[in-house]
Amino acid sequence: MRVLVVDDRKEVRERLVSLLRDVRPEVLFFEASTTSAALRAFHAHRPDVVLLDIHLREASGLDLLPRLKERVPPPTVCVMTSHPTAQHLRASREAGADLFVDKSKEFTLLVDLIVTAAKAHGG
Repeated sequence: MRVLVVDDRKEVRERLVSLLRDVRPEVLFFEASTTSAALRAFHAHRPDVVLLDIHLREASGLDLLPRLKERVPPPTVCVMTSHPTAQHLRASREAGADLFVDKSKEFTLLVDLIVTAAKAHGG
């Protein structure tokens, strides 16, 4: 299984990958810090799961989300933010997010997502 972690903060990406790799060491992780880098990595690696921050340098992760969901089959996309609001939740769902996570409090949901997705992909 392949996971793309998209966040503009390197320390957040590294923390996520380290945490998730401890739980599922067989999963391949890829990282991107901008929307353009995320699109390149998405097309190059065809991830099964995308962990997508809302706030990126070039544009919003929510602007990127519909493009990710165009692929057949679409990846599971989890929108992440440290500043969850009702508007972010609504916009994420409307854009096609499968899960919405408050990065500051709900990291365990990301672990659950990766474990479940890995099992679904034969792992």
